[in-house]
Amino acid sequence: MDEFDRTQSQGLFQIESGSDSVALEAATVRVQGAIPRLLSRLINFAPFVVGVVLLLTAAAKIQQLFQDNQTSAYLLSSRWFQIALIFVEVSCGLALLMGLVPRLMRRLCLLLFAGFLLFSTYQSFAGAKSCGCLGTVEVAPILMAFLDAGVLGCLWRWQPANGSESASGRCGFAVYCGSILLLVTALALLTTTQKPPKVQVSPALTDLGLLTQGDRREFSVLLSNTHSDKVAIVRVQTSCPCLVAQNATFDIEPGKQALLALSFDLTKEPAFRGNLHVQFAGLSMLEEPVFFANVAVRVVGSSGD
Repeated sequence: MDEFDRTQSQGLFQIESGSDSVALEAATVRVQGAIPRLLSRLINFAPFVVGVVLLLTAAAKIQQLFQDNQTSAYLLSSRWFQIALIFVEVSCGLALLMGLVPRLMRRLCLLLFAGFLLFSTYQSFAGAKSCGCLGTVEVAPILMAFLDAGVLGCLWRWQPANGSESASGRCGFAVYCGSILLLVTALALLTTTQKPPKVQVSPALTDLGLLTQGDRREFSVLLSNTHSDKVAIVRVQTSCPCLVAQNATFDIEPGKQALLALSFDLTKEPAFRGNLHVQFAGLSMLEEPVFFANVAVRVVGSSGD
């Protein structure tokens, strides 16, 4: 009798063990099936996330344009290029948020963020402290490169559903067109608020060539007052502490010229190496810019690399 009970107990244990294994396998299958579904649902939020990112970056660039009111000799940092980029970012961002032509927007944004990724990667290898993607907010180019790569991955995985192009309707398209019209008006106003410099600078771009780490170089630019009024400069503002004006306060009579002496001192950042572009501006007593100019330099190590 005891042997029969033992045999029966072992059979029940095997049945229970088998049931537990089946339940564990079923739970594993459910978890494995839930992960792709969760990722698929998260990918569906890609248009919303990318749209918000584009609108935020455009807002940062608009803020910089209103605050700085500067011109640049370089295409990628020029005022007109920034305005065109703002228009593209806002247009694509609004279209993604409103669900307009998602297939077309997906392709355009893939190209756009691919360009952003290439630019951020180049800036990172060039040793730039900030890529300028967020206006006055300094962000390391390597961080923006990772962000651009993440957005590219989301856009690549996101596949708009069939028939989604017509889901927004005429009302959404009308709102989108109205928003773009307001944007064009604001950008046009932004371009007209730029005040032309009152003093001509020669050269507008000074190329100092190669400098070694921790080196120092002095140079000067010629300022010409072509107006009928005297121009008073009370301060010279630079975008890098390594560039300092030696005579920052002076007056230029009508039709006269003056030399502005500057010092490019790399001892303040002895570890820096790479391409560096610095902008400087002369400010009046009302803190209005009266001229802009740029300095370019390539900093190499002591061995010349």
